[in-house]
Amino acid sequence: MVSTSVWKQQVYSNSKMFPIPVNIFSWYFTVVLFNFVKGQCEETMMLTAGREPQYATSPGYDDDRMYQGGLNCRWEIQPMPNSSLVFSLMISEVPCFSGDYIKLYKDNETDVINGDSVCGRGRTFGPVTLTGSSLVVVFVSKTSRFSFSTKQGFRLLFLSAADLTDGGCQGRQVLLADDTARYISSPNFPDFYQSNANCEWEIKASTGYDVNILVLFLDIEYDELCTFDYLSFYEGK
Repeated sequence: MVSTSVWKQQVYSNSKMFPIPVNIFSWYFTVVLFNFVKGQCEETMMLTAGREPQYATSPGYDDDRMYQGGLNCRWEIQPMPNSSLVFSLMISEVPCFSGDYIKLYKDNETDVINGDSVCGRGRTFGPVTLTGSSLVVVFVSKTSRFSFSTKQGFRLLFLSAADLTDGGCQGRQVLLADDTARYISSPNFPDFYQSNANCEWEIKASTGYDVNILVLFLDIEYDELCTFDYLSFYEGK
């Protein structure tokens, strides 16, 4: 799986062209300005994942990385139409012994994704792809008898994903980068790509601008010499 962010930046040079021959799992552009969703603990926060990465966090995570006891937070995240939901969870610290936990469900809290409650320190979960389902995130922190005054929390990254090859796997596809984020992907993203794919995009910018690319997700067959599957970038013709 690959995710890429591309935007246009003004410079004092000639226009750039990036022919990109690729044989990959998936990659695409997305805007580099991530959206952060504050912790929601009074009522369920309903969210729709866009192409740009967004983050849902425990309360206070963005500011001082601390949260209080006695919280019961809930988010419900839906993908865009004709898209899958891709997410990953990073736990900085959610103490298990104090009774704090995170649960991830499909749809209406009837199908637990992570098998049980998640807690701990320095843990990651995902990336995970949901197709045809929404994601429900529940975060509970209990009043601690150990009188913790500060506790770190978690961050959940999520976005909508779809096959955005845009013709680049039928022949070289020429794209023009501008101030609006654009996306490309390997075939069938976020699902598995087929064997013998050969995709190529040439990304141009207007005179006086550069092309900026950020890979957001990457999951391709590993080989030290990249003998089989690879993602490569070239500047110029």
